[in-house]
Amino acid sequence: MACGLGQIGWHTMLMTPEFGTRQKLTSIVTDAPLHGDAIQDGRLCDPEACGLQCARACPTGAIPKSSDDSVSIRIGGKAVEYARMDPWQERVKRYNGLTPYCGRCLCVCPAGRGLP
Repeated sequence: MACGLGQIGWHTMLMTPEFGTRQKLTSIVTDAPLHGDAIQDGRLCDPEACGLQCARACPTGAIPKSSDDSVSIRIGGKAVEYARMDPWQERVKRYNGLTPYCGRCLCVCPAGRGLP
């Protein structure tokens, strides 16, 4: 988000206007003098508009189903709000058999599909 690639969604993952949550990111370490784009305006993820589809699809229940259960931070002077998630280690302990299904939130997210 800070380098202008996209925004953080309710499910705490990066979303882009073109692909929503459907992308794979990797890191390249360099000392090249690179400059990021400006932080994106607008809102790619609106939990109320989509009905919290990611939270309803989460097999472990790790994504809160209420937009009241959120975390707010500032990145580059812009306010960002996302779900207060259970820590990964706690989810693995509680839902050990369901972790292979983790990622359902990415499949149902309407961002990047021309939907709300």
